[in-house]
Amino acid sequence: TESYRAAIEGAEDRFHTTHRIRRADTGAERWVETHGRLHRGERGEPARVLVTLRDVTDSREAQERVLWAARHDALTGL
Repeated sequence: TESYRAAIEGAEDRFHTTHRIRRADTGAERWVETHGRLHRGERGEPARVLVTLRDVTDSREAQERVLWAARHDALTGL
C-alpha cells in the first residue's frame, strides 16, 4: 500500500493499512487493520519491522450494513 511504500522509501517510519485476507484453514474472508513501524539500520536501510494485526471484520460489516441502509428503502429494499 501507499503508506507501507512511503515507510520503505524513507518518507515515513510508520504505516497503517486495512485490507481483506482469506483464511487458509477455512477459506473465510476477514478484514484486518495493520499498524507497523519500520526500524532502520545505521545507514538508514530498513532493518526490521514491528507489525500489529487486528481483525476488524465485525466493525467493517456493520459499517457496510449502515451504508446499505442509508441508500435503500427498508420497506421495498430498493
